Amino acid sequence: VGNASAVFAISFRSESPRKAARLANALAEEYLNSQTSAKLTALERSQGWLSERTIELQERLVGLGVDLERQVLDAPFTVEETETMKAQRTSAERQLNDARNAVEELTNVRREIFILVSQRNFLEAARAVPNPSFQMRQAMIEADNGDPNILEGARTQELNEITAQIDARERVVDGLRAEIDGYRDALVEVAEHDAQSKRIESDIRVSEAIYQDFVSQLSRRTQQDRFLNPDARIIAYARPSLYPSEPKRALSAVVAAVIAVFLLSLMVLVRELNQSGLRTVSDYEEATGLPVLG
Repeated sequence: VGNASAVFAISFRSESPRKAARLANALAEEYLNSQTSAKLTALERSQGWLSERTIELQERLVGLGVDLERQVLDAPFTVEETETMKAQRTSAERQLNDARNAVEELTNVRREIFILVSQRNFLEAARAVPNPSFQMRQAMIEADNGDPNILEGARTQELNEITAQIDARERVVDGLRAEIDGYRDALVEVAEHDAQSKRIESDIRVSEAIYQDFVSQLSRRTQQDRFLNPDARIIAYARPSLYPSEPKRALSAVVAAVIAVFLLSLMVLVRELNQSGLRTVSDYEEATGLPVLG
């Protein structure tokens, strides 16, 4: 019937019509029972697999819950501490930028002073000193009056002061770098901890979804065993006929006798018609032209 189903006819030959009908019906029923049994076996196997998988998922969810609790307890810093470290890191980076600019500025001033001294522009070199001391200002006034050599000692002292400032700022830069690295390492640890926590939470959500789906399937399979039906059905049962279709024996004998008499008569008639012998006196006289005496 189409491409999706088929119809089978089951028949038996037996001297007893009732026996043949019972055999055909029993075979059909056995076929349906075997289909139901196969479905039940597959259903029980599926239920067993779902039960084992559900238990495994329960254990996994419990383990993930413990891991998440442990992850929360093992947090290196609180949320407030993390925000404070972020703010401190930003402030340290700003201070580091300012310290680098100051070091670069002082280094440029010192380089400019060395260049001016090498060119013997002592007065210009003294004027290039940022925030000169009182002694330096006095030496500059005296140099304006005609004694530029007096700037040597004051300039040397200012250069030493600039060098000390550069060294101090470089130490500040190193300290700020170390502080920023410490903040960065701490924040990286916090980020790794948060990422691990999110992975655990994601695993928990996925496992819970799978667990709920398996529980739903197991519930449906548990109820399904009460409504198992075979894939086939019996369209019609075999039943012995109450009125056999063949004719009665007596009537068959009479009809056969009539037919036999008719056939024999026909044979006799045909043989008689085909007879060529001379059987009467008139036949002989007509054939020979001689009279017959006896």
